[in-house]
This record gives sequence, C-alpha cells and structure tokens, in this order.
Amino acid sequence: MLGFVWGFLFLDPATPEPLRRYILQAGYFLVFAFVLCGAARLARFNITENPMPRNPGRPDRKYFVGLPIPAAAAMVASVVYFFGSEPLVYWPFVCGWLVLLACCPT
Repeated sequence: MLGFVWGFLFLDPATPEPLRRYILQAGYFLVFAFVLCGAARLARFNITENPMPRNPGRPDRKYFVGLPIPAAAAMVASVVYFFGSEPLVYWPFVCGWLVLLACCPT
C-alpha cells in the first residue's frame, strides 16, 4: 500500500490523460506483482518436503536464498523516507519508481 499510495496515487492531474492512465495501470500491476512475488517466495519454502536448498558454496557455510520479505519492505520504506515522505507527483519520478519496483528482487 505504501508503494502505491506514495508513488502513484498523487500523480499530477495535469499529466496527459493517456500517460496518467498507463502509469496508474502499470502501478497497479507492479505493486500486485511485488506482493505476489513475496507471497510466492514464502509459499515456496512452506510446500517443499526438504526446505533446505542445496549449498553451492562451502559445506560449513549457511546462506539465504533470495531477498527476505522484510528487506524488500525496508527498501520501499527507506526510499519513501529518503524523499521526505512527500508523495511523488511529477511523472518522470513516478516512472523511476515504476522501474525501481520492477527491479526489486523479491
């Protein structure tokens, strides 16, 4: 919710309507995909018979697979905090937020 409300909801109404509509649709999709990827990652370890993945490195080392859900949420929250919690209104910044959400490895 934070990623959508801060990044997309307050888009400047003066933005051309087709561009505004495409940005909002992409925002809905990417925020949904962000949550879906997090849920799929959690489900992956809940349904496996042997939740211990193969260790490709040294046998005495433990490692973590993927980006943990709290770290992904912290990435979103830290970007919002960095920008002073002021919602994005200028469409190029909103497009940058789209790219950042799309590239975040959940």
